[in-house]
Amino acid sequence: MIIRFVFILLFCLIPLSSTVAGIISPDVCVVMSREIKPFVMMADEMESSLDFPVTRVYLDSAYRPYGENGKFLEILESDFNLFIAVGPRALSYLLQQKITTQIIYGMVVNPESFINSSNTNVSGASLNIFSLTQLTLIKQIFPDIQKIGVLYDPKNNKNWFTSASFLAGANQITLISLDVSDSSMIPAVLEEKAKDLDAVLFIPDATVISTTIIKHTIKQLILRKIPAIGYNNFFSESGAVLSFVTDYQEVGKQMANLIHTFFNDKKKVSVGPIFTVMLNQKVIKLLDLKLNHNLPENVKFKE
Repeated sequence: MIIRFVFILLFCLIPLSSTVAGIISPDVCVVMSREIKPFVMMADEMESSLDFPVTRVYLDSAYRPYGENGKFLEILESDFNLFIAVGPRALSYLLQQKITTQIIYGMVVNPESFINSSNTNVSGASLNIFSLTQLTLIKQIFPDIQKIGVLYDPKNNKNWFTSASFLAGANQITLISLDVSDSSMIPAVLEEKAKDLDAVLFIPDATVISTTIIKHTIKQLILRKIPAIGYNNFFSESGAVLSFVTDYQEVGKQMANLIHTFFNDKKKVSVGPIFTVMLNQKVIKLLDLKLNHNLPENVKFKE
């Protein structure tokens, strides 16, 4: 009789405790922009770092959602208490659906271009590395670099350049605008400004994102003895002396932490990505660049 009473008491207290603690059963929908390796790597690591299952949905070329079985399906906001947007198309899709449930984004460059003041339910992990962080690391690694040309299209990154120019002074760096409205302008702009440059910084920009353009431009810079600085492994492979390389699996762990923070602490947090600074020692020697002896912890040399 006593055992039965204890069992009934515990049975009654379990849901009561859950209610008092404010615990909500996680029903998470992960919306994938498309099935490409970086997105899948990030999502796999995120899901493996969570202690509950999620529903993964992909978007086709017409923004129609489909499940992992390939069947099209309808996403109902009422079925979930959190949405994860992996990539810019997924974030755009959820915002267009006027989702009011919390959205956490990942693998998105310039998320502020999607979000306005009314999107108070949106936070996440941007792929943008803060400009001051980039400039500080460049100066710590290559102390002689003072004048950095930034290759960008003003219609895409004017605000970035303006803000970064203001912050550059903290590291005794001057940013020089290499602004182009079309990729065909790049050779002429470099020809005009080359004599004033200690390095050229590439930032994510739709006008200059072509792999062919990047390879050709880096080759021309090396011939002019000007180091190139990029933002992923492709730049390092193409001859950039320094590349800010995002670890997609680490971003997955970041996303899992943001999800846990949302459910456990009711906090909405936005962060930048975890990244490694990759140095190309072969090109550094070729250009005879002075390298600081005391390098930051997240620096690695290209194998």
